Amino acid sequence: MGDTNPGGDLNTFIEAGQAAVRAARTIAQRHGDRMVFIGWVGTDGTSGFGGPDSPRRIAEDEETSTHLARLATCIANQAAVTLLRTLLSGEQPRERLASIATLDRAALQIVLDQLHEANIIFQPAPDRYSLTSNGEHAVGMLFWAALQVRRPLPGLLNQGGWFDA
Repeated sequence: MGDTNPGGDLNTFIEAGQAAVRAARTIAQRHGDRMVFIGWVGTDGTSGFGGPDSPRRIAEDEETSTHLARLATCIANQAAVTLLRTLLSGEQPRERLASIATLDRAALQIVLDQLHEANIIFQPAPDRYSLTSNGEHAVGMLFWAALQVRRPLPGLLNQGGWFDA
């Protein structure tokens, strides 16, 4: 008996994912570059797939680089990260966001404006905030990326002491 969930057979999903990785590997070898792709499924029935694409090609796009700097600026403090983590659970009123992030009204507005300018959040109603569809995917990937880089470098990189002051 395989692992199952309400949406279907987990083993079938894993096999399909492995097939997609094999296909992407072929494309990466053909292009001589590392390729990335992302898939998502929402509880509301939305889903999508992006890529495979070359991180180098994406990074060469000046507009994308500019937006990355804007995004990094608006998430560069713990209050913004706390807001995003809270908004992952759904639409929130301003008062709740202010209390969770422990910000006064002016400071909260600055963070909200930055997140809005970066196309991460929107206001579905006055004094209520929610992640945009793209914002939801971006925030999910940012938390995933943070999980990846918080792990120590593998020993095979043999870089001990290189970055010591």
